Amino acid sequence: MKRKVNFLIFFICSFSLVTVNAQLVNNGGTIIVKDGAVLHVESDVKNTTGSLQLEANSTLEVSGDFVSEAAATFDADANSTVKFFGSTSKNIKSSGDDFGKVLMSKDAGVDMSLTDAMEITTNLDFTPANGNKLVIGANDLTFGTSATVTNNGTNRYIQADAAGVVKKKFTATGTFEFPIGDAAYYSPITANVTANAFGGSANLAVNVVDAVHPTKYSDAESHITRYWKVAATDMTNWTATLTGTYTDADIVGTEANIKGASYTTDWNFANAGANNANNTVTGDISANSDFTGMNYYGKMASLKAFLQGAYSGGSMTTTLADDLPLGANDGDHFPNISPYGTGETIASIPANVTDWIKIEIRDAADASNILKSYGKFIKNDGQIYELDGTSAPRFKDAPTTGYVAVRHRNHLGIRTNSALDFSTSPSHDFTTGSAQAYGTDPMKEVSSGVWGMWSGNTSGDQYIKYNGGSNDRVKVLIKVGFTTPNNILTGYYNEDVNMDKDVKYNGGANDRVKILINVGFSTPNNIITEQL
Repeated sequence: MKRKVNFLIFFICSFSLVTVNAQLVNNGGTIIVKDGAVLHVESDVKNTTGSLQLEANSTLEVSGDFVSEAAATFDADANSTVKFFGSTSKNIKSSGDDFGKVLMSKDAGVDMSLTDAMEITTNLDFTPANGNKLVIGANDLTFGTSATVTNNGTNRYIQADAAGVVKKKFTATGTFEFPIGDAAYYSPITANVTANAFGGSANLAVNVVDAVHPTKYSDAESHITRYWKVAATDMTNWTATLTGTYTDADIVGTEANIKGASYTTDWNFANAGANNANNTVTGDISANSDFTGMNYYGKMASLKAFLQGAYSGGSMTTTLADDLPLGANDGDHFPNISPYGTGETIASIPANVTDWIKIEIRDAADASNILKSYGKFIKNDGQIYELDGTSAPRFKDAPTTGYVAVRHRNHLGIRTNSALDFSTSPSHDFTTGSAQAYGTDPMKEVSSGVWGMWSGNTSGDQYIKYNGGSNDRVKVLIKVGFTTPNNILTGYYNEDVNMDKDVKYNGGANDRVKILINVGFSTPNNIITEQL
């Protein structure tokens, strides 16, 4: 049975309750629900070509579908309410017209779905005892500038896990919790938004994807299996501090190691340490991004150093990586495992690699305290890279700030003069001057205005010594043989001071003389001390 309204004005008077026990179809008429009145419809409301007006403090209660076609008008005062009730999942179509207040009061577990875009100007309210979702699918749900959401929770939220997004309009700095989730789990995200200017259509839009982010760093073994898509429109120089909530089912690995991470063209961990437990991740974004949680990676845009032993004519040799076969750390191969005990492994050697290098992240409050160590590659131009040979260095599970030390197996180590903030992806070039490293004479001038790490530390201690106890010269002699000082040993050895793959005690380009040159021909008892 249908209750039709055709070409007439139908007033639902103030302080009255009118019940329609059938489908209400408005084919060209005008229905006005006056201030304080309630129109209760036990089936569908279909506003096809007419006008449906809800005055302030009026209520329209709908058990079935709500459909307002494009040829009709739906005019809801900001303080009017549309209440959805009943035991069957139904649909909402508004054809671009706004709702004031929306009350989700369906029976337990019964949802409502959008069939086109919807905007709520005042409030979306979920009945706590029932537990309903508003499923947006491929359609956008927009909240007005002053709109709020109340009584949302683990079984009552906006399901926004498809193409549709939830938008919040902004005219000034503000905070909004987007009460969203997927089909199974509630995973709201809160955004504190600031901008230099908000345009007339300024909004922030979000939805959620129930999956591991496809570009997650492969070695991030601690992460969550969901991410949020966040995008701003018509805001100038905007930023947003995000706090996303995930469930225990989303956790992979160690939760304490999961930090907020945002992705545009690469991963960013700004403000990632602010909140990383109790099922929340926090971070800052300033561009349209995907936001999730995984191991924190401190990052540098660029890190550069030269190894004196390998340096000649403006660049460093790549003989070890080019000429030695890749394999086990046995001296006959270029090692496929970091020689510093940091655990990194490789299956191939990128182009232009000089050697493995060790990076230490040291405590910002105490530079002698080594917090994390990493094996990386240093290439012939001095740039330090990830093991793919192209990515700038990153430091998994490092602190957000710290000193950076560069170590090599037969050179004296160096470190920065000050702690760096890895959340800002800083750069540091040790090669441009001795003052770029901490200490007195921490590096050797390898050519005019170019500085490199002191070579000749064959014993792996803190000194370069030609004479005296535990000196580096004798290490070279031991390697070639006390009784065979003219012997040449080829391979990957710490005693290969000039990194040409040959350990030589005598003869041309021998390693012993390289040590003597550094301590001084006329001062063979001199000692060069590492400055860390």
